[in-house]
Amino acid sequence: GTTAEARSLDNVANQLAGVVTKEWQDQATERRLIDPEQIPVRWVRSSLPVAGLISAASGSKRLPPRFLPLPGLAEARGTRLRKGQLQDLHAVYGGLRSGRLVIVGAPGSGKTSAAILLVLAALKHREQVPEEDRQLVPVPVMFTLQGWDPSTQRVEDWLAARLKETYPGLFAGRRGAAEAARLVEAGKIAVILDGLDEIPRELRPVALRALSEQANFRIVVLARSTEMVAAARQNFLAGAAALELQDVDASTAAEYLTQVQRKPAPPGWRELTDRLSGAPHSPIAEALSSPLGLTLVRDTYRAYDDARELLDFCDASGRGAAQNDIVDHLLDRVLPAAYDPRPGGKDRSPYDCQRAERALRYIAAQMKQDGTRDLTWWSISRWTSIVPRAITTGL
Repeated sequence: GTTAEARSLDNVANQLAGVVTKEWQDQATERRLIDPEQIPVRWVRSSLPVAGLISAASGSKRLPPRFLPLPGLAEARGTRLRKGQLQDLHAVYGGLRSGRLVIVGAPGSGKTSAAILLVLAALKHREQVPEEDRQLVPVPVMFTLQGWDPSTQRVEDWLAARLKETYPGLFAGRRGAAEAARLVEAGKIAVILDGLDEIPRELRPVALRALSEQANFRIVVLARSTEMVAAARQNFLAGAAALELQDVDASTAAEYLTQVQRKPAPPGWRELTDRLSGAPHSPIAEALSSPLGLTLVRDTYRAYDDARELLDFCDASGRGAAQNDIVDHLLDRVLPAAYDPRPGGKDRSPYDCQRAERALRYIAAQMKQDGTRDLTWWSISRWTSIVPRAITTGL
């Protein structure tokens, strides 16, 4: 009967919550997002033209809300929507009467990390509410928008397919496909969509219109600020509150780098943090004003006093290195750090760093030639001559 069917669907949602929790806890651990010392990223309500009136998101007493606040949360209104830290995002997400949120920021500003922490906060809240209220709390899932053509496929059909594709052990066969579709239709999931800027430019406004008209679930859309502004000129996510991630100021960056280093810090690290604090508008301070820059320094300078190498690079030319030069220098260190042997030999690659660098340079050059940031396996065959292509296709 209907009651048994609903109970069964709630059981599927609970199983999905367990799988999603494991997935994103692993990701958060890998990215060091749940370390005791987190990069203190802040957000403000965006003044960019990417959303409508804030009253459309926070609601009006004259109109019924699209969503009630999640159990245990208050309505997100007024000062709660003006500014905050990453840990405040869940209260906004769960308290908006429209259930719609847009998060924008510059490249490297921490959008994906913010989304992962939001997913984990939402899952933790769902686990902690009384059991009788749990069915009222949707399971957050996070997907990239790559592969969706909103001009030909409705969003609920695409989401059901993504659930089946991403969690095949839970949504296997026809029954699994039907359960995925029912979860979406019943609003048992909330959707965080990362990378609006990763789908073709002409499809971005179409996607926003489709989400505005078709989404009957809580939704968060993340994108780079410039790309979202361009898309919103044609269509914006109706009813959404727009938040913008802020740069990390120099003193906060210096404090963070001090916290993640041993005590007392080596001389090179102390000089680096002193430069940040003493010259907040310098190229090095601007290069480290994003979570990406800070993460690169934290993860690629591990030896006792190797931060001295970064300072030497900044001082190498007579006029000093520019911000972009410093960021490029930090990015150049990523691959060697990634191929540095880990304790216990875990995740040891059969390829060395030089071979990986050659392969990645080739892939990057081909993607640049194709004018895309999306690496799709079916496009690789076009990058080779006819004989290797025929062999690859045959295999």
